[in-house]
Amino acid sequence: SENILLFGIDEDHQVTRTTIAALLSLIISYRQKGIDAQIKVIDCGNDEDADYLHILDCLEDKGLCQIIERRERASELKKLAESIANENAIPTILVIIGQERFRELKLNLEIKDTTESDVQSDSADGMVNVFAGLDFSSSSSGNGKQIDVSNFEKAMRYILENGPEQGVHTVLQIDKPSKLLFQEFVSSKVVFSMFKHIVMLRSEEKTAMTLGLSDDIRLEDLSSEQERLRAYYYSEEDDSYQLF
Repeated sequence: SENILLFGIDEDHQVTRTTIAALLSLIISYRQKGIDAQIKVIDCGNDEDADYLHILDCLEDKGLCQIIERRERASELKKLAESIANENAIPTILVIIGQERFRELKLNLEIKDTTESDVQSDSADGMVNVFAGLDFSSSSSGNGKQIDVSNFEKAMRYILENGPEQGVHTVLQIDKPSKLLFQEFVSSKVVFSMFKHIVMLRSEEKTAMTLGLSDDIRLEDLSSEQERLRAYYYSEEDDSYQLF
């Protein structure tokens, strides 16, 4: 339940592979509990030779997940946020791999209304755009609840903050938690308000300090070797740390 944050230095895709392992575990758990959930994956990695890609492709081929293409990211996030607002969301696991390379989120691009996209498409086909100059990027979600998902940051924040109550859970993988949603300042309070489960692999020195973690947690000393991979798991529910 809730959201899961995984972070650390991802030199050899250690954090990404751990994220894939968490995804596989969630798939098994949901199937055992009889929960029919949709799993949507936004992969922001740029390594076409990465060893985890064949696992994602296999999961998609078996119908166990959907890899969201770049051109579909805006509409998928908008649709997901609006379904949460209208309390008719389908149980969903949203997986974001490599948030620091999520270009649309980094640039905080505008998420335009579907109507505007249709109008622009007609205009490209040679039809006169009689709506030129009008702003269609409305905050409304049809006849439902009014929410502001006019850009990527607002849509992602809404999903993270409100999704779990409607069965929409986010698994987000990032290098540094201080880069969460590309905000200028990310406090530990913000991180823990959005994520109840945190998996921490080897990280830069002082990362634990910025999150206000225990002095005994030295993330920079964790092994990142495949045979001796180490990670701390933090559960907000009982405020405890466990070394894996």
